[in-house]
Amino acid sequence: MLTGSAAPSFSFGNALQFDGVNDFVNTATLDEMGNVTNQFTVSFWMKHNGTPASFENIWSATTANNWSSGIGCSWVNSTRLRFWINSYITNVTTAVITPSIWNHIVCVYDGTLASNNIILYINGNQTGTPDNFTGNVNLTSTDLLIGDSPFGNNANAIFDEFAFWNTPLSSADISSLWASGDGDFANNYSPANLQVYYRCNEEGAATTLIDETGNHNGTLNNFSTPPAYFIPH
Repeated sequence: MLTGSAAPSFSFGNALQFDGVNDFVNTATLDEMGNVTNQFTVSFWMKHNGTPASFENIWSATTANNWSSGIGCSWVNSTRLRFWINSYITNVTTAVITPSIWNHIVCVYDGTLASNNIILYINGNQTGTPDNFTGNVNLTSTDLLIGDSPFGNNANAIFDEFAFWNTPLSSADISSLWASGDGDFANNYSPANLQVYYRCNEEGAATTLIDETGNHNGTLNNFSTPPAYFIPH
């Protein structure tokens, strides 16, 4: 099984480019995606368009514009990410990311564990030291945003294969998703718990991201017309 820094062949059809100014995708609310109070997984492929800015937001769901009541993932600086829950942060402390290439990012929260329940994976590998968060996620009516947060700092990046489960994926499943970047799909893993899956395979002037699970299509906001869909390389 391939893990580590050697990038697999990545070919999933089209991808969606965000401009770093005001582009974002509005998806479903967290209560529409099942009970995520104690566990969830977010997986996606990402390639930055330049040098990431500090606190540039990748995805988020917050209440009252308050990051102390929310979840999300953002850049800390030009080469490192953070995954946060209610202002409790796990930083990338052992891996340096090359943002100009495709990277597979997975954020896992498993509140059923006694410890080590906030975990960040980069390209198939668990990175940094997993942290213990003792509270619960309570964001039942909050929209999940891709490429934005209520605080601005929109993502200047290309996204593909964005998936959200209301269960923690295993490290073996995450390694498999990374290693098979040439065609393995999110709906091959815990399919009963896969809540949204945006393959970003639209084209032309399409302003809706189709949810491959069939329940929660995403809406493109502030993108140019037509949006920038293209085959990733």
